[in-house]
Amino acid sequence: MLLSDAVILLSSALRDLPLFDLADYFNIPMDEFNIEVVRPQNTLCFGKYYSLLQYTSIPYSIIVRSSILYNLYEPTEDGKYRLLEKGKFHKLVEERLKFFKTRHPFWLIKEEFDEVISQYIKTLETHREKLNELGYNYLPSEEDVAKYCIDPLREKLDPLLRKKLFIFTVPHDFIIPANENKDPQIKERYILHNYLAYKKETLEEFKEFFDYFIKFHNLQ
Repeated sequence: MLLSDAVILLSSALRDLPLFDLADYFNIPMDEFNIEVVRPQNTLCFGKYYSLLQYTSIPYSIIVRSSILYNLYEPTEDGKYRLLEKGKFHKLVEERLKFFKTRHPFWLIKEEFDEVISQYIKTLETHREKLNELGYNYLPSEEDVAKYCIDPLREKLDPLLRKKLFIFTVPHDFIIPANENKDPQIKERYILHNYLAYKKETLEEFKEFFDYFIKFHNLQ
């Protein structure tokens, strides 16, 4: 990792993501650069790798699931999902927020970083208020949480986090078991690879993200 020109740090939940193979499908030129993809086995390892990067000047980006950053609900005993009160976040979101708040990347001054974090929190709270006004205090399924909470927040916040912090999130439906999905349009919307299907739209977003990452850090 320390000998590379750039690092892509995968969330432990995505450590099996065949990133280079998928890049080939979309002509994403990852193999043209000296990029190390780091695949931590768990959250503790992720934190250690991330902390190590703070002491270097190696450009890095992070790929995580959108639910890690944008979930405002928690499961209840009856199988539903409850909207958390103002200022409270899902446990995983809370962990990541505390983690990132104390580690700003070398390409931003602290004031710029603090502004990004402030905008992130403000957007979460604004969306929470909207969910409350719509009466979505309880939702019946994870799919509904994704539809009304996680996906809209990803649409609003991912452009900011990609541009400033080089954090790229993948939606809940990015990876699906190919043999379990009966949708006749799956081949149009997904890339089939080793019994799994990967959403084309997300990979197209990643291609744009990767191109910006390369140009920003002058790796060409």
